Amino acid sequence: MDTLNILRNAVQHILIECAEYGKPPEGMKFETVFDTQNDHYLWLIVGWDGNRRIYNCLIHLDIIGEQIWVQQNNTEFTLLEDFERFGISKHDIVNGMIHANRREMLESVA
Repeated sequence: MDTLNILRNAVQHILIECAEYGKPPEGMKFETVFDTQNDHYLWLIVGWDGNRRIYNCLIHLDIIGEQIWVQQNNTEFTLLEDFERFGISKHDIVNGMIHANRREMLESVA
């Protein structure tokens, strides 16, 4: 299996596991969105809390080149260990929520 398919498989499995981990509040549901043509992957919560519409992106992952970019993570899941289960190195995961200059600085300290 080529690298891109390994990354796609891992991202999809992990988001499905996250979505199945718990039960959403009443009136809401979890949705996973997989755009394999453009390599955008989302885990959403949608629904209603009384009269208030809920639509939140819990996790947004992109595959850019041969790396997984974490564009958003509004959960307590760290994801790194999950990706390692699929043989994906932490060097192939980019924290897209941190500016490139700051990422370089953090990597030099690690």
